[in-house]
Amino acid sequence: MQEITTEDVIVAQQENPSDETCLEKPEEPERIEPGSGNVEENSEDLDAEICQELEPDNSWYAICMREEEEMVRNDEEGLTVIDEELEPDNSWYAMCMREEAEFQNEEESLTVVNEELEPDNSWYAMCMREEAEFQNEEESLTVVNEEVPETSGNDTSSREIELSVNINQQAPIYLDDKEDNTYQFVETYPAPWKYVKLLKALGEGRFGVLHKGWHLVRNRQVTIEIIKDMQDEEKILQEIEILEMVYGHDNIIKFHGAYYHKASRRTTTNTGLWIAMEMCAGGSVYDLMGTKKQYSLGERWISYICREVLQGLCHLQKLKIIHHDLKPENLMLTKYGDVKIVNFEHATIGEKSDSSAGTVCYMAPEALGCLRKSAEYDYKADIWSLGITAIAMAQGYPPYSNEPEKRVIKKIIFGQAPVLTWDRWSDTFHSFVDKCLQKNPNKRPTAEKLLLHPFITDIGDVKGVKWCISKHLEMTQESQL
Repeated sequence: MQEITTEDVIVAQQENPSDETCLEKPEEPERIEPGSGNVEENSEDLDAEICQELEPDNSWYAICMREEEEMVRNDEEGLTVIDEELEPDNSWYAMCMREEAEFQNEEESLTVVNEELEPDNSWYAMCMREEAEFQNEEESLTVVNEEVPETSGNDTSSREIELSVNINQQAPIYLDDKEDNTYQFVETYPAPWKYVKLLKALGEGRFGVLHKGWHLVRNRQVTIEIIKDMQDEEKILQEIEILEMVYGHDNIIKFHGAYYHKASRRTTTNTGLWIAMEMCAGGSVYDLMGTKKQYSLGERWISYICREVLQGLCHLQKLKIIHHDLKPENLMLTKYGDVKIVNFEHATIGEKSDSSAGTVCYMAPEALGCLRKSAEYDYKADIWSLGITAIAMAQGYPPYSNEPEKRVIKKIIFGQAPVLTWDRWSDTFHSFVDKCLQKNPNKRPTAEKLLLHPFITDIGDVKGVKWCISKHLEMTQESQL
């Protein structure tokens, strides 16, 4: 049988377009699988299976069953995941890892706590804290001054107590009957850092520790005394006032300024009032006596020192200032042999004074008389002290130095005037001492008249004597090294 193809149909249609039989699609031959018995039954069963596989059961019951199976499957999977999350891994490795993680967390928490507790010690942070403390102290001072009214009489003690309660807890201060002196010093005297530089300590001074220093403005070496205890505040402030008045004379120690270093919680060393003075590297005349045999200076050296002291006393007398405590310890020497009057602690301002301050062995009779009865005397009391100083430089010690103080006072007031006891001294030296130690102050000459005395004028080569003293000081210091 000959097969009819599609091309044959198209050709036949074109030849006989009215013939509909030609349009029919030829039937495909049936495919019969080998081994099958009934061809028609096998094909029907195969079609049914294919339809069942391709088309799901969309009945209501089938849909519900599928949803229920899916829910059960999801629940089982979720429970399995939860069980895995809740039940930790108890293996040895997992336990070690967990312990190590806990240890690291503890270290991090401790580090955070330490960072919070430990302050920032950088230079900037410390400066900021100090600035904050200073501002708090100023605010507390302002509050106290506003709250405490001005009082008089016995009411000042209550103000002192309130100041000590409110302020003394923040910084060490010194209280006065009228006002907080620390605040006064801060306002009056500048901080020292811009003016002087502190160097090594030299020893104890009259009110505090002596230091070697360098004046940054005047470009010279100075001596700095740091005063912490301000109990003698009135004397210290009066001495500063006098030093400012007498500044400029060659035979009086030069004052190079007062400064105040305020204490704070961070810095407590070298706090207090700084007084900068001229450096006298040669020591005192008393020290010079200690370098000589029998503590006795030569007559020419004594003449030179008395001449320099008299020039300084002339300057003090013009300013109406009485020193009250001239003695070898208060006469300083520079390394070049210059003589300087120092220590104006007991000095007074005015033509007359009734002060009984000074060193008993060197005090004039009229000054010691103030211990018994109040009386006034003038600057000639310093001339008496110079005469006793001359005896001490000659014989190594002042008169009556080994006797009790009461007996010394009685001998000076009622006894004869002291004299030189050694035979080797010249008549001019005896005359000079006699002039200085006149019991009647009206017969005692002034400093200007004593500068004309032969003991002073006959000294000869003043520069030569000064050079000898400076060389002796230099050799003494080299031998001590």
